[in-house]
Amino acid sequence: MKCLICDIKFDAGKRLSDHIKREHDLSGEAYTIKCHYGGERPSCPSCGGETRYASFSFKRYCSDCKGIAAAVGGKKGGQAPAWNRGQTKETDQRVAKAAERVTGEGNPFFGRRHSFPSLQRMRASRRTATSQLSDRISSRTDGTLEEGAVVIPCLESDGAEAVLIEASSSPSSGPETRQR
Repeated sequence: MKCLICDIKFDAGKRLSDHIKREHDLSGEAYTIKCHYGGERPSCPSCGGETRYASFSFKRYCSDCKGIAAAVGGKKGGQAPAWNRGQTKETDQRVAKAAERVTGEGNPFFGRRHSFPSLQRMRASRRTATSQLSDRISSRTDGTLEEGAVVIPCLESDGAEAVLIEASSSPSSGPETRQR
């Protein structure tokens, strides 16, 4: 950074700020207005009020209109493509290094196991709702389920998912089980 009044270079903003106060008897804000904005303080484009000063620059909007800046930023958000889009461990060393950091002992979950209640919650979140299940079964079969049929998701003894279809109208026939 360099002082735009006397052309002395500084390696840190704090040193430039101290120099401006000591040598030119100006505050950082007054220096910024004088050297960067042609002596005229910028105003809010929305209401015309004073904008906020922040380290050798001014915010675009005043504190009352800062929500507009956030809204504008949100509309533009996500337009910049991710730096690693389309990259793999084989094509980019940065991706390979990031993958290596979280592999094996670098993985925060390394050596731990999910508790049984956690596993049950995860299974339940992946399970299909009964209404969707009956629709899927109807579409896979000839489209007919007996009147009063009840579809019950269940597990086979080998752990495979299945559905139990019980028809309440025909007591002679037992429940039918179909594997998915």
